[in-house]
Amino acid sequence: VLNLGTTARQLDVLVGGDLRQSPGAVITETGQASPSLRMTGTLPAVADCKGVLTNNVTVGFDNTAGIRLESDLTISHILRLQRGSIYTIGYTLILEQGALLESADDSYVDGKIFKKGLTDGDFLFPVGKNGFVRWVRLREATGNFSVEFIRADPKLIAVDLGEGLSHISSLEHWQIASETPSAKAKVELSFHDVNSGGVTALDQLRVAYLVNNVWQDGGNITSTGSAGSAGSVTGNLVEIFSPGLPTFFTLASS
Repeated sequence: VLNLGTTARQLDVLVGGDLRQSPGAVITETGQASPSLRMTGTLPAVADCKGVLTNNVTVGFDNTAGIRLESDLTISHILRLQRGSIYTIGYTLILEQGALLESADDSYVDGKIFKKGLTDGDFLFPVGKNGFVRWVRLREATGNFSVEFIRADPKLIAVDLGEGLSHISSLEHWQIASETPSAKAKVELSFHDVNSGGVTALDQLRVAYLVNNVWQDGGNITSTGSAGSAGSVTGNLVEIFSPGLPTFFTLASS
C-alpha cells in the first residue's frame, strides 16, 4: 500500500519513468488531502497498473513523448492530461462515476476512453490520433460510454447515405458504445481545418451516424467556431445505442 495522504501530510509524487503496479497493490490516501501521482519525462514511458488507485488521488500525465498503457487503467478521482498523449491501444482508460478528466488543448488519448455513470450530464472525451486532437463531447448523456477516434475513411464501413445528407467526411470517424440499456446523448463532434473533413459551411454541417449500414442525418442543433478553422457541431439526441455494440459517427454535409 502506498498512502499518499493522511490528516498530517500530503505527497505529490513525480515518477520520471515507467509506473508499474503489481496485482493487489494499492495507491490511496486516507485523510482529507488531495495528493497527486504524476508521470513526467521526455522519453516514452509505460503505465502498467494491475492494482488499484482509490480515494482522492489525482493522476497526472506530463510526458512530452507520451505514455503507453500495458493494462487497463481505472481512475476514481481526477485524471489530468498535462502534456503528451496516452496510448491505450489494446487496453482501456476507465473513469469511474464521479471521476473527472482535465486536459490541455494538445493532449489526447489515442485509443478508448470509458466513462461510467453519466446521468443527464456532459463529458468531454479528448481523443485523437497522429498528433491531432479530435474530441467528442456527450451532452445530456445518460449511461456508461466508451469513445474512440479512428483516422480512416468512414466510407470503408458503409457508403449509403440517408435522406438529408449530401456527403460525409472521407478522413475520420468516431466509435461510441454504451454498455447500458436506454443510453442516450447528444453527440458533439469537433473539426479542425482541412485535416477534419474540409468543413466549408457551418449551416450545412451535420452529425451523421450509422444505422443498418446507412449513414443517417443526425442534425445540427448548434455549431461553434468557423469553417476552415476549428469548431464543432452538435446533433440531435441519439437513443439508438445497443449495449455492447459500437455506433459510428462522422462529420457530414447536407
